Amino acid sequence: MTEQKQPNAFAAVLVRGMMASRAKVRSTLKILGLSRKNHCIVVPATVSFKGMLLLCKDYLTWGPVSAQTIEQLLEKRGEARGEKLSDDYVSRHSQFKSLKELAAAMAEGKASLSGVKGSQPAFRLSPPRKGFGSIKKPFPKGGIGFRKEGLDSLIARMI
Repeated sequence: MTEQKQPNAFAAVLVRGMMASRAKVRSTLKILGLSRKNHCIVVPATVSFKGMLLLCKDYLTWGPVSAQTIEQLLEKRGEARGEKLSDDYVSRHSQFKSLKELAAAMAEGKASLSGVKGSQPAFRLSPPRKGFGSIKKPFPKGGIGFRKEGLDSLIARMI
């Protein structure tokens, strides 16, 4: 018997706009901090966050994320008070000493970006190179819904 390791953190990327969505979906996306297309968040893999992601499954793609991908997001797209996140900023405004340490804690589900004072909750990403595929069909035929694997490569194409 092989045991499958449960993920400790999920990344979610808003793929579609919210113009014709239900009010419950819009309010859930607002709570998550996803206000525009191509924005990304990293959340712990708790039951409440899974429920929110499942409610919005027709508008975003989400799945487990690695510590290396979170570290790339923090280095290249992390912002706090109008400046880029750096090791110095993180060490002054949080309990972590570096971006790598923060990324490892976020991947384990023990920390979030809100622990760094003044940081933006979502990462602003560019559209993916070679596109999402269809944004009306679920993964693997399209670009929305849960991805067991492959979200790291999508985020790398968007950074």
